[in-house]
Amino acid sequence: MGIPITPPVPQTKVEELMGKILITEVPKCFDEITTQREAKGDDAPLPSDYTILQLLKSFSGFNSWMSLAARDGDVQTLTKEIETAGDDVEKAQFLLKRGVRYAYEKQFENACKDFKQAHESVEKEENGEEKIGEENLAKLLAWVGMCNHLKYKLDVASKCYERCSELEPKNVSILLEYNNTVMDFV
Repeated sequence: MGIPITPPVPQTKVEELMGKILITEVPKCFDEITTQREAKGDDAPLPSDYTILQLLKSFSGFNSWMSLAARDGDVQTLTKEIETAGDDVEKAQFLLKRGVRYAYEKQFENACKDFKQAHESVEKEENGEEKIGEENLAKLLAWVGMCNHLKYKLDVASKCYERCSELEPKNVSILLEYNNTVMDFV
């Protein structure tokens, strides 16, 4: 009705009380969330699809990987390629492509599983990093880092981003992601 009402408690008192409560309660909430995530391990849930998609759209390379994912084939075709792959590195390359395709189709949990499996395949193969090539390795590490970051596995994400920034020192988005993980530690 447009009639101003005087609150029963002055705003300064509310702000003072909130300042005192936040100092003690926020750390407790963060500790509880961290404990819950650590207990879930690999099963820690990803944020919502909407949140992940908004994050991906914020990257400068979003349109290029979207078009590449569309051209690389559908999930069924890539799955057949994975099954017929000759060695772990070739399998990792197709897992990377299928993971990107899953991300394209907004199936982020499946994408993270493929990226993790591809990374494990490369690490398992003797000279796997050399065989997959710096460009593919950098892409894989960026995706693995992001998946771990989204699941609050900040130490693993940080290592992936660090290694990726060594491979692509001029890639600003990787440096930003690495800095974000460092800030999340604090």
